[in-house]
Amino acid sequence: MGNSVCLEQDGAIAVVRLNRPEKLNAINEDLIGALDDALEAVSSLDAVRIVILCGAGRAFCAGNDLEGTEAALAEGLDATRLREGTKVLQRITQRISEDPRLYIGAIQGWAVGAGLEWAINCDFTVWGQSARAFFPEVSLGVFPTGGVLTLLPKIVGLQRARQMLFLGKKYDATELLSFGLATEVVADEDVHSRARGLAEELLTLPLRNAGRLKSALARTPYLDLEETLAMEAQELVNAMLSQAQ
Repeated sequence: MGNSVCLEQDGAIAVVRLNRPEKLNAINEDLIGALDDALEAVSSLDAVRIVILCGAGRAFCAGNDLEGTEAALAEGLDATRLREGTKVLQRITQRISEDPRLYIGAIQGWAVGAGLEWAINCDFTVWGQSARAFFPEVSLGVFPTGGVLTLLPKIVGLQRARQMLFLGKKYDATELLSFGLATEVVADEDVHSRARGLAEELLTLPLRNAGRLKSALARTPYLDLEETLAMEAQELVNAMLSQAQ
């Protein structure tokens, strides 16, 4: 998976760490590929039940590596390569969202662009008090990814989503908490220990059923009440039968 992303396993907890600290974990082609590889590797670790996604150094992810983008523009863009890179980028969101394991984002420093989108993809996020986040895509002439056009309005409402995506305002962790985009905010030095503590809390749950709940919560925004009631009833039966096995 390369040096730009590290994967560590400690029993039932895996830590996936973006590892370009000298660039504030800015995104380039290597990092995207390495993150996709790391998440694929996690899916084969049967003992792992919780995944902590974090960044090395002072930031979670500072968004796109602008120096790399400028170099690519100077060389000339290849449509096929762009499509393949975008496919991998979107697959990262699919891996996080569709994996029955629970994902915890440990967010310090900047979470920008796709970095913020990956944080939103997580099931829980612990933010450092001085962390900041924004969407720069529109101002850079590109486009948001990571399913954010569906996820963001459902979390914060359509009007606030428009403000965040079009205007590119920088938000602090406390504001993100009030928007429902953060699970909790802690002192900067406590981000990783609190993410670990949350993981250990979640490990006390019967996570087979927790995975079903994660999947159900992802589906319910697209169901009407009758469909939701039917799905809940079926999942209750599944949960009770699984306890008897």
